[in-house]
Amino acid sequence: MNYEPNTRQWNVGDLVLHDADAKRPEMLMRVIGYSRDGECETQYVTRLPMNGNPRRVWKNGISVLHNPSRFGVIAVPPSETN
Repeated sequence: MNYEPNTRQWNVGDLVLHDADAKRPEMLMRVIGYSRDGECETQYVTRLPMNGNPRRVWKNGISVLHNPSRFGVIAVPPSETN
């Protein structure tokens, strides 16, 4: 982990940045829910090739999902048609 662990429980629809990702707007992820085992489920909001399949669901503990404002990233998703 690169930063102090997050302790905030995210709501569906919140925008977050993963601990290991670059801290840029195109790396924003949207919280889409929680799995039965308590992992936070997210998807990247952009459709850039570097993010791979835009429909892929990523599962992570909340400790590695950070508030974008912590890094000066405005949490307004870039165009989802990129």
